[in-house]
Amino acid sequence: MNPQITKYYGDLKIVRTNCGSLTLPESVAVARHTRIDITYVSPYGLGERISWNNIGPVPGFTIQHEVEHTQGRLLV
Repeated sequence: MNPQITKYYGDLKIVRTNCGSLTLPESVAVARHTRIDITYVSPYGLGERISWNNIGPVPGFTIQHEVEHTQGRLLV
């Protein structure tokens, strides 16, 4: 819950994406960092913050996409 990307690093890579919530006829090119760190509140604890570091492209590209949704962006 309440995920935040705390660090972007590694190379920027242009990837093709198409949000599952949309029905775009073609995917869109977006830039994604190849490594990220995130923190989030555990859904099982009492406000415990969890950190996950050095996340690679899988699942890092998807995490970046989903966190952007929480910031009001659809495709960046």
